Amino acid sequence: IISSLSVQSQLEGLKLCGSNVGGVGCLALLGLALKDTNVKKLHLCHNDIDDKGLRALVKGLKKGSSVDTLVLGGNASVTTEGLKSLSSLLQSDNCCLELLDLGDMNIGNDGLDVVMDGLATNKSLKLLSLSGNSIDDTGLDALASRRSNLESLSLSENSAFTAAGLRSLSNAFQ
Repeated sequence: IISSLSVQSQLEGLKLCGSNVGGVGCLALLGLALKDTNVKKLHLCHNDIDDKGLRALVKGLKKGSSVDTLVLGGNASVTTEGLKSLSSLLQSDNCCLELLDLGDMNIGNDGLDVVMDGLATNKSLKLLSLSGNSIDDTGLDALASRRSNLESLSLSENSAFTAAGLRSLSNAFQ
C-alpha cells in the first residue's frame, strides 16, 4: 500500500474499511506516507485500531498531509487516551480535516469531552459524526457549552439523551 501511494500520487481517496489495518507498524507507515501523497479522503473504519495505532496515524497526519476526510468509525478499541492525540491534531495548525467520523467507537461523554477540547481552536472541521457512542444529556451539555465551526453534527443512535438535552444543544446553535 505504501509503495502504491508514492507511485499513485494522483490518488485522492483510500478506503481500507475492515481491512485489519490495526497493526501499529502498518498504521504508522501509512500515516507517515500521507505527507507525500494527494490523499484527501482516508477511510479506516472497522480496523481494530487502538490508542497506539491512532497516535501513529495522528503523528503522520500532523506532518502536513492533505487529508480532509477521516473515517475512524467502528474502532472501539480507541479510548480517551487515544482521543487525546486526535484532539491534538484538531488543535494543530496543520489540521485540514473537514469531516471526522467517530461513529460506533463507544467514546461516551468522556471521549466527547476530549474531542471537544480539540475543536476549541479548530477552524477547518465542518462535519462531525458521533453516532452510536453512548452520549447522553451530559455530553449534549458539553457540546452546547463549547463553540466550534461545525456545520453538521450527527448524533444518530445515541438513545441515552432526552428532549431536555436536545433543547440545550438546539439553543446553543441558534
